[in-house]
Amino acid sequence: MKNLILALLFISSPAFASDLEVSIGLTQFKQSDNGTWYQNGLPHQLDMRSLSSSIGLTGWISSSIRWRAGIQYLGHSSFSSLDVSDADFAKYGGVYRPQMWTHHGKGHTSQIYLTFDPQTKINGLTVFMELGAAVYETNFSDRITYLGCNTWSANVNHNPNLRLSAIIGGGLIFGRSSIAFTAENVGARGANSGSGNIYPSIASGPLLNISLRHTF
Repeated sequence: MKNLILALLFISSPAFASDLEVSIGLTQFKQSDNGTWYQNGLPHQLDMRSLSSSIGLTGWISSSIRWRAGIQYLGHSSFSSLDVSDADFAKYGGVYRPQMWTHHGKGHTSQIYLTFDPQTKINGLTVFMELGAAVYETNFSDRITYLGCNTWSANVNHNPNLRLSAIIGGGLIFGRSSIAFTAENVGARGANSGSGNIYPSIASGPLLNISLRHTF
């Protein structure tokens, strides 16, 4: 988060200053695949929808293209599940004994963004397309509890690191307010991403966001 704030301070320098823009919205995250943190055949609960908010600056490149830059809290996700470990892991003395585990995990995603919004009028309505990029970070933690003869628990974490994503969307403008629909691909991935993290987030892949924006 510190890195995101420093980048926003640079974007917010007087040379770029124009109108202040704030938003509130709703984000729908995509859950990770079956078998990562939950199993479809066993009890689990996924909370992949969250409120979002943003604050930033906006101005005009030309009479029909607006730029936007700021910081956005995309929201949080959480889950709980009951799982059975892999059979090979649970083999003792030639006998397979199912090992039960519980997971209680949560995470959140924030980003700084820079987008360009060309707009036009169609049948009296002002519509716009949004194209841009974001640098985001995802925090994630999970508490794992083993349900066996010797019950024990452990906490695992995904250390946040900065990643780049593309933003695409569009919406309608009503005076100094607008409603926007955007999509982007975010998520805290595992060790194969080269981050050194081995625990992926429950939220992984494309997300959808709808926001009500207002400029001052």
